[in-house]
Amino acid sequence: MSNKIVFTKTELNKFLLLGDTGEYLIDKINPCIRAIKRKEILSIFCTVRIKKNTTTVKLGEFPENDLEEIYSKFKVAKNISTNGNNPNIVLSSIIKKTDSFNSNQLNNLNFEKLLEIFFQNKQKLSEKYKIDFLNCLKTNLKKDFYKPVRLFKKKQYLNIIESLDERGKLGTIRSLIYKINTLGCFFLVNENLDCSLQLKELIALTPKISKKYIKNINKEKSVLKKIKNELKNLKSSDLQFILQTINDLKK
Repeated sequence: MSNKIVFTKTELNKFLLLGDTGEYLIDKINPCIRAIKRKEILSIFCTVRIKKNTTTVKLGEFPENDLEEIYSKFKVAKNISTNGNNPNIVLSSIIKKTDSFNSNQLNNLNFEKLLEIFFQNKQKLSEKYKIDFLNCLKTNLKKDFYKPVRLFKKKQYLNIIESLDERGKLGTIRSLIYKINTLGCFFLVNENLDCSLQLKELIALTPKISKKYIKNINKEKSVLKKIKNELKNLKSSDLQFILQTINDLKK
């Protein structure tokens, strides 16, 4: 029995009772998700593409994990893979120490606290990397770095990116979205966080920001290279004229 069906609690319970060990069902809505019958459970897996390769990610075990949890983890895995990362590597290292935090501590977390937990779980990171990560968020998020992440809206994030672009800080834009993405992916598996929605929204903005700002960097480098090559062939007097023109444009 290897049929495509719409995954519902009723259908999965029926398969759990009547299916033979080793048989599987395919989710009709998301065909990359499969439920494989084990002795007393259903193991739920999905296949995601990472650039030109594919990998299998375990989403949970039914009925211990309900469908809401399974689909939530599927969305996280899909987001991680879309950004070119392996969900198995990212998810396996997420929040190993959050058991020491009670539910109250997992609410109203700001970026400062998220970073603290992140660094606790990533002890192999160099001090230089940690300082750079901290300074990048602190400098660019400013007051929002200390406010609860759940209050940080995507419009505020886009305004920060726009401001950096206006100041020609394309390298900073690249660094900031990488760090926001890294932090978001690290925490998204934990649905107890009250800022999960905001983290998902910030990660979802990555393709849009990359398309509008990051991809233009290579184009600009290409144009600058052509200009540089042309300048090599000019006389000193012509170069002086160009320099004066550039200074006039800056005024």
